[in-house]
Amino acid sequence: MEMENTKSGELNPTLNGMVPDDFRSDFETNYTLSIQVENYEKNMAFTLALPEEIDFGDEDPVCSGLTGSTGMLVCEANRKKKSLFFPNVFTFYDANPGKLEILIQPLRNPKTNLVTSSFLISTQTFDGYLMDTIRSGISINFYCEYPCAECP
Repeated sequence: MEMENTKSGELNPTLNGMVPDDFRSDFETNYTLSIQVENYEKNMAFTLALPEEIDFGDEDPVCSGLTGSTGMLVCEANRKKKSLFFPNVFTFYDANPGKLEILIQPLRNPKTNLVTSSFLISTQTFDGYLMDTIRSGISINFYCEYPCAECP
């Protein structure tokens, strides 16, 4: 008898998020991704899907670890699917590392001020089986006009 996980766990939206360095419209800027997984497996991978309002810059992004994972990381851009695949972030951990912060350099902000739809994060085992997912709650409010003291 073979068993297969067909339903993913849920990632907590308060522990996972994206923040741009600059909120100007139609502007390429660095983003910081915070990710804290629920289920863990050594050598697992994850995918970050961009919302329709945020795009890749002119060049594919370069990713590096800020907290919990240092140095250059592999982040494979799929422009057709508007996603980044991270195959090696969890390579060197025997146990769940907790919160990780990753710098993504750069992405392109929306052309107008708006609240984006959510980023999607999904984690996979090293051999591709789905583990955890978050589909909502990771949006960015671009209604501030640069520079702003407070937002509506």
